[in-house]
Amino acid sequence: MIFFLFLILALILYCPCFTLQSVIGRQKGFEVFTLRHRGRRWRVIHLAVRERVGRMTRRRVRFYHDTFLRALGEALQSGEPVLFRSHLMRPAQVRLACRPLMDTGRSYRVVVVNIPRYERQMMTLQMLIQEWRFIRVPEQGVMVVVSPQQNNPVSRG
Repeated sequence: MIFFLFLILALILYCPCFTLQSVIGRQKGFEVFTLRHRGRRWRVIHLAVRERVGRMTRRRVRFYHDTFLRALGEALQSGEPVLFRSHLMRPAQVRLACRPLMDTGRSYRVVVVNIPRYERQMMTLQMLIQEWRFIRVPEQGVMVVVSPQQNNPVSRG
């Protein structure tokens, strides 16, 4: 019983502590990390864990867009394949995010993916605990896969 009460108290105090930490702490926007899947290295772009995404203003949207483009540039520098997936991106946002990929000459695919039920439930729970707001995560999201950089030297004859 004491453990249960402690757990409830910890969850109640988590949101104010999280809020304070996200306000005082440095805002990152997006993070780039490396993932190994079937022996292949992938650069993955993901929203930073401690970012608050509720109540977006135009300024916050611009901040996230700029940090996403910065993270994408960082991920593309490695030459490895790049992956990002989102349940929040709409077609116009995907086009805006993929615009820098045209300049790099790397091919990419935009795929509509189903988000598993357990993942949607965990996102809802995370928002409920971190920001005290209930969200419904859509069943489908968008995944963008960027091919690895090709080292094809042009032969001059």
